[in-house]
Amino acid sequence: MQMADSQETSSSGVNSTTVIKQGYVEMKSKKMFGSKKRRWLALFKASSKGPTRLIKYESEWKARRDEPLSITNLIEINTIVRMGDGAFGIVLQMNDHTSKQFMCKTDEEAKEWLHLLQSLHISARRRDSMPGGIFRTYLMPSSTLNFQGECVMEISTTRVTLFENERKASKIVVWPINHIRRYGYDKKNQRLFVEAGSRCDTGEGIYLFTSIEGQLINDYLHKQAVAYGQNT
Repeated sequence: MQMADSQETSSSGVNSTTVIKQGYVEMKSKKMFGSKKRRWLALFKASSKGPTRLIKYESEWKARRDEPLSITNLIEINTIVRMGDGAFGIVLQMNDHTSKQFMCKTDEEAKEWLHLLQSLHISARRRDSMPGGIFRTYLMPSSTLNFQGECVMEISTTRVTLFENERKASKIVVWPINHIRRYGYDKKNQRLFVEAGSRCDTGEGIYLFTSIEGQLINDYLHKQAVAYGQNT
């Protein structure tokens, strides 16, 4: 039996393929007379780690280690505007009537941040939600598949299908429900596993996934497996 490798290529931090924009900005301390601090800011598209979001890190090094200071989901934001008086800053007006802001080095950089944030903010609710039975996951390296990383898992009453992205144009693998030996979710390590049987195209193998929806995926897969058993 082939077992998926235990190490995962990082899907977070500055090396992530889900990062849309990142870089150093200046942020003012929350204290009344607080000084401005240099922080690493990264804008992530929706992935297995969460919805479209803006993550603040103490430094680029901390981003590489996936040690965030704060996470702001774009659906928590009401409006995104430029600061007045020609400042190179962005203001995020939150749904709870508070605000967050950051300063860029140049006008061009501020324009780019504003354009990306506003564009993603408009589509965040639609892009963050997925149709029933479809989930964002991260497939860890295995010896039988020539793919690893962010992907989409579609679960029906007859099969589990992996696609490279949400457009579902590129199919990675299909596992018939009745040829899956086992599946489960490890809450401690936050990993989902699927054990394919010998009659699957991949042959025997255990495949590991990570996702913030790991438990939900496991429960949905179980529901579909039960339904398949009742219909055969």
